[in-house]
Amino acid sequence: MVLMATVYATYCSAPKRTDDGDLPAIERYLSERIRSVDGQAQRDGASFLILSGTYGLITREAPLPWYDHLLAVEEIPAMAAGAQERLRADGIAEVVWFTVHPDTDPYVTRYGEVLRRACEALQIPCRVEIIDADD
Repeated sequence: MVLMATVYATYCSAPKRTDDGDLPAIERYLSERIRSVDGQAQRDGASFLILSGTYGLITREAPLPWYDHLLAVEEIPAMAAGAQERLRADGIAEVVWFTVHPDTDPYVTRYGEVLRRACEALQIPCRVEIIDADD
């Protein structure tokens, strides 16, 4: 497989629409950060993925029920393995990880660690972009 694609990625958000049934991820998450990174990916011609603490790396269209789960430290290895598979299957050559600074929200480091491990295993670059927007 020839690796070609760049993906912009960010983590999920605690605020979510509480509608019954499934909603596309971009509609389920009530996050300006997610919408901003999605828009930037579209403008730059990059793919876009959201790292959910429950569902792993998902597309903006992925159907999601309402859920409430913060990625636990002990879940990082399995989540990283799943992220690695997703990146490999999608032919991703580079990840740009959009996150707030850990001083703003220390829990984001768990999600960043998932991407770091997945990229390291695949030997692809993972560039971190610190952003101001938060949920």
